[in-house]
Amino acid sequence: MLNVIAFSGKIGSGKSTTCDMVTRLLQERGYTVIRIAYAKPLKDIVAYVTNDKRDLFYTQEGKAANSGTVNSVTRRKLLNSVGNAFTDIDPTIFCQYSDIAMKCEAMKCEAKGKKNVIVLIEDLRRFKELTYIAKNYNYHIVRIPRSFNPCDDPEIKDSPQECELDYLDTIRLSCTIHRLELYRTVPNKDLTSETQRWIDEENCIKNREYNIRNINKLLDTITRRFETNK
Repeated sequence: MLNVIAFSGKIGSGKSTTCDMVTRLLQERGYTVIRIAYAKPLKDIVAYVTNDKRDLFYTQEGKAANSGTVNSVTRRKLLNSVGNAFTDIDPTIFCQYSDIAMKCEAMKCEAKGKKNVIVLIEDLRRFKELTYIAKNYNYHIVRIPRSFNPCDDPEIKDSPQECELDYLDTIRLSCTIHRLELYRTVPNKDLTSETQRWIDEENCIKNREYNIRNINKLLDTITRRFETNK
């Protein structure tokens, strides 16, 4: 079985940013990292059909803006509508697609003599995805709570699938599900721009150091359990 770490959280909680840090920290420990996003094939399909640039589906700003070919509809709404159409047919369709992709990558790593492979899934959103992961992999789930509203744009509000695993924020977590609290810098609008810049830079450094310490502690636990389950 593949060793998998999946990241769950609402829009703006820091899933991709955390996945970036975890990738680097695992590589520093000598692990080979395969990174998967369940939403990637969906974004590729919608980008192809709408003839929009793929990069626009990978940023909050791009997803909040209207598609260039579908009038008065944001790219986020398109992703939600098309994604729901697929998952209504089969709730695990993107899991199955990604499973093939990660196993192919794992075989390539093995052929090159790379060992200690860990797969990172950066966008776990649905209960069916969670049960698929639990059934098919040695897994750990990292839940990243979000205690703020990422922006006031009504199009960035959380869709139902973004909230499907909210119960993980409140239940007593199991040994394979972990809660990861991250520090973030919140700008103070009352300060001058020069002072703000200096304070923000200092806060970012402190927050980054705190986050890396927290992530490293979590990785100590997860990698130790992966080694035990070999």
